[in-house]
Amino acid sequence: MKSTLNIREFYLIFFTITFVGLLSYLGATNSNMVSIAIACASIFFIYYAFNIKKTFWHFLLVIPFLPPYFAVQLGSLPVVTAFRAILILFIIDQLLIKKRLPDLLYTIRKDRLTSIIFLYSLGVMIPGFIQLVSQNDTTAFIGSSAILIEKVLLYYLVVMNVRFELKKDNGKIVLDKILHTLCLSAFIVSICGIVEYITKFNVFHLLEISPVDGISSSSSTYIRQGNLRISASFLHSLGYGLYLLLMIPIAYYQANMYKNKNKNRYFFYSILFILLLTSVLLTYSRSTLVSLLAVSFVVFFVFSNLKRKIVIFCSAVFLFIPILALSLTPVADDIPVISTIGGNTKALSDAFFGTHLVQDFGKNSEPFTYRNELINFAFNEQESFEDIFGKGIGFIRTEPLVFNIPELNPYGPTISTSVDNYYINVKLELGWVGFTTTLLFLISALLFIIKHRKASFFNTILLVSFSGYLFELTMVGELYTMQYFWIMLAACSTFISFKNKNDKPTLA
Repeated sequence: MKSTLNIREFYLIFFTITFVGLLSYLGATNSNMVSIAIACASIFFIYYAFNIKKTFWHFLLVIPFLPPYFAVQLGSLPVVTAFRAILILFIIDQLLIKKRLPDLLYTIRKDRLTSIIFLYSLGVMIPGFIQLVSQNDTTAFIGSSAILIEKVLLYYLVVMNVRFELKKDNGKIVLDKILHTLCLSAFIVSICGIVEYITKFNVFHLLEISPVDGISSSSSTYIRQGNLRISASFLHSLGYGLYLLLMIPIAYYQANMYKNKNKNRYFFYSILFILLLTSVLLTYSRSTLVSLLAVSFVVFFVFSNLKRKIVIFCSAVFLFIPILALSLTPVADDIPVISTIGGNTKALSDAFFGTHLVQDFGKNSEPFTYRNELINFAFNEQESFEDIFGKGIGFIRTEPLVFNIPELNPYGPTISTSVDNYYINVKLELGWVGFTTTLLFLISALLFIIKHRKASFFNTILLVSFSGYLFELTMVGELYTMQYFWIMLAACSTFISFKNKNDKPTLA
């Protein structure tokens, strides 16, 4: 006999029991802040339970509101962040409750990037398996497995759902819904970031429940030039900068699409574009500015048509250059926003040209010295085994890097518990095996988009997003932002496949 318990009732009962159990435990430990955080999450889950058919859209919408420090440690298991928890629920929803495993397998088989993603997956798993067998390092193996779930499986789940949506609506409508969902999240996050700058309080810090060193709200609180560097829901202001690099071109694209169609939507996306640009300035990140103004701008200019090239050039001459010139004058010190532009511009000059225009730009006064040491260590000073298979994912938590860098510390060694370069971190964690396959995957993704850039203006915009983001990763770690790259790549890959092949799969 079939069970009379429907899906909504199952979710409601499951989350109610979980909610009551957690609050009972937290109440016994007098952790009121944690209780509030869990209560907020539970409200979302209950809402989720009564909107099962929209789980894909809710999943996309909520990701930016889940800071890494909204996490718990359950014994010896990996840290359970809110993103990991909601991803597991999404997987259960898609593969077990909705029984879409056959659709997922079909999606993997048909996707045009499967070959390179499979190679990338091998490059991640082989070092993890070698570490498990030879070093009995379960942490490295679990870390490798987590990458396949949090990135590769996430990619295919998004592709599968986009294909499913394309069965119901045409491509332009589905693409617009995806981008609008991402932009809606970005709008709220950007407002929270600006409020954070004004009030000097980050509302997301109320979700601080992580007991793990390095994953805490205190990690995201930094002062530069006497100003708070905003981080919004991200672990670090640089992480927020990475997210902004991906979203700013998307906001521009949406505003451009609605310019002559819908005034309300055009106004919304234009305001979002301004908010995101302002947020970049308020992160006080030199590297983010370089990635945005240099890399993204140049890529957009090169791959735009002649009309857009003229608009970009005129905008730079008549708008950007005068504002930049004003920001460098003494008058700009008393003008909000303009003074921020000037401070960041001077800091860029100090970093690249060795000038001394800014007296206090935080601890990182030598931005390239440490990174140069990292490169030398990763490629020239590794033992043969570690050189090939790496030190294992997460090694830095138990094995900090030690350098002798007189420019940074003339009186002793410089000890680092982070690797401020995503690619170098991959080399150290996964060796040449993981480093090579990761580069091949990223380069292949860019070439895939470049090949099809003329098919849609969206592809050109995505190329701008990815170029700035991937360039920025030469100066920072991915800081829990790589899932946005995979989500956007999934959307692009799916739309290109449908446009070129008119693929019409059978989906549940």
